[in-house]
Amino acid sequence: MSGLGVVALVAFWWWSVEQSTANQLSAGTTTLSFVVAGLDRTATVYIPPQALDNDSVDLLFVLHGTGGSAQKIRTVTGFDVPAAERGFVVVYPEAVAGDGDSHWQVTSEVRKEIDFFQALLQELEQQLPVPIKNKYIVGMSNGATIAQAAACAINEFVGVVAVAGSLGPQQLPYCTRKHPLLSLGMYGTEDPFKKEPEFVTALQYFTTEVNQCEPSALLVTQIDVSGEVRPPISTHETCPTINQFYRLEGLGHVWPGGQYTKDRQAGVSFSATDTIVESFEL
Repeated sequence: MSGLGVVALVAFWWWSVEQSTANQLSAGTTTLSFVVAGLDRTATVYIPPQALDNDSVDLLFVLHGTGGSAQKIRTVTGFDVPAAERGFVVVYPEAVAGDGDSHWQVTSEVRKEIDFFQALLQELEQQLPVPIKNKYIVGMSNGATIAQAAACAINEFVGVVAVAGSLGPQQLPYCTRKHPLLSLGMYGTEDPFKKEPEFVTALQYFTTEVNQCEPSALLVTQIDVSGEVRPPISTHETCPTINQFYRLEGLGHVWPGGQYTKDRQAGVSFSATDTIVESFEL
C-alpha cells in the first residue's frame, strides 16, 4: 500500500474512533431523544460514576404512570440513590402526552411502546461505554401494565415488577416470551383503581405460562407496611424463578415508600425501591 493510502486508512480509523467516542454516554444525567414510529421519544438516563469502573453494568427501566413523567417517577422512587451506591444504570423513559395526560398506550398502540423500548435498548447498547449485563423493567400504575407487556415481548428483560397496575387481556397477544422471568407484584389493598383478582391473574400468568411453574409457585406475602421487618425474598421449592406477590395492607394507589406520598408521611416503612434492588441483586 502506498504512503498516501496508509495515511488515508489511519485518518479513517481515527475518524471512526472519534465518532464512536462522541456517541458514548458519560457519568451523570443525560436525556436521549430520537424518533420511533414517527413519534419523538425521550428518556432520562442516570449513570453513576461507579458504573463506568465495572466490566459490565445492570440496567433498570423505571416507567411512570398516567399523568406522571420521567422526572416525577425518578423523584418518587429514588432509584438514583442505590444506583450510585451499587453502580447500576437507571433509565426513566417518557410516555407520549395524549388526551391531556402523559400515559403509555396499553390498548391498540402497545406495539409502538414495545418498539420504543427495543430502540432504546439498542441505543443504550451502542452508547454505554461498558457492556450491559442484565436488563430489568419496573412500572407504576399504567406504567406497570406496559412494563409487564414489554417483558412479555422482549426477551432481553430478565425481570419485571408491577406496582399498582398489571397486564390485562388486551396485552396478552404480545406475550410471546418463553424464557424464565423474575416477576414481582405489589398491590395496596385500598387501591381504588385496581382490583386484586386482576392483579393476581397477571402474576399467575407469568408464573404458569412464562415460567412454566405450578400455580402454587406464586408466593403471596401479606405485609403491614408500617412494620419494621421486611420479609425475605424466596422461591418456591419446585420453581427456581422468583414469582412474588406483595399484598400491602391499607396502602392505596401509590409507590410504596415513595418520597412524596401521603403514605410516607403516615410512617410507611416498606420500600418498593429497596425490595426491587434486593430482589434483582442490583
